[in-house]
Amino acid sequence: VFQEAISVNSSSLELCHIAASFELSQDNAASAISHLVKCVSRLFESHQLPNNPSAIDLYGQVLGQSISVENKLPTVTSDIIAEGQVYLWLNYTLLLELYGDYSGAIEAYETALYVLKNSHDVRKIWMQYLKYQCRRTASSQTMSREQKTFTDLVNRCLITMATQVHPPYSSTFLWSDYSFHNNVISLYLSCVKEDCWSAVYERYLRMMPDNAILALRWCQYEIRVGNLQEAQRICSGCIDVMPCCLPLWKVAILLELKQANYKEVHRMYWKATQALPFAATLWKDFILFEVAYSNRLEDIKEVIEVCQEIGINIEDYVATLLK
Repeated sequence: VFQEAISVNSSSLELCHIAASFELSQDNAASAISHLVKCVSRLFESHQLPNNPSAIDLYGQVLGQSISVENKLPTVTSDIIAEGQVYLWLNYTLLLELYGDYSGAIEAYETALYVLKNSHDVRKIWMQYLKYQCRRTASSQTMSREQKTFTDLVNRCLITMATQVHPPYSSTFLWSDYSFHNNVISLYLSCVKEDCWSAVYERYLRMMPDNAILALRWCQYEIRVGNLQEAQRICSGCIDVMPCCLPLWKVAILLELKQANYKEVHRMYWKATQALPFAATLWKDFILFEVAYSNRLEDIKEVIEVCQEIGINIEDYVATLLK
């Protein structure tokens, strides 16, 4: 499939990178190298090259890096190179890894992080850099040293990458976007033992206390391993920081329901609806709970009356529920 796609669009640096990455994931290093070598060679097709230079030298020439060939290579410029800088760097670093040049790969990754200015491009470099270090950690004989190097690199990535971004069509407001950071943490978790996961979640949630997705993932993990009290503690602390996070309220309420703490569930529903008064799904869940677990018709009526007062349309839902 990749060969057919590349034959149709042989100038695509991104397509070449995807093909090489796929082959590497299938433990087919030779095919990955072939894609990467052909990719850069095609950029020099219209030039006469001296001394049969290596693909590493060709990438170095295109990217403005020092090269080892004696005769000067021609300068290649095109829109493809200008627009595909990030994929040239990704292909270059991947080829250095496949050739076993550890120091060269690290130097290239660090240079790319410095040279590239677009935040999306920098994120792509970081993810490949971290995956490279993760693979080295998994295959290393000196596990503790490589693990520390990997951990330090992850921490540096999380600290240096911005989380505050402008929403679409606005240059005034900022919001927190932790999607990249959460992907980095997921990668890190895949490279450490599971019995360390709680400590990892706690460390990074302290670093990003308003990261709702990370808090929910930690709760889900603790529930999966049966640590319900720990999950309750996490929910309680995170709700104090993020009282308007509906999924956290739902998890916290579910945990109380699992332990049949119905009075606490009733109290939590009132607190949740005060924090999120216009969350119709929350009110519906509250009414369903009262119908299922409360013996007091007054409690059900009170919830319905409050909904009507603030304009939440739940009449059809209640009619269906009480049929």
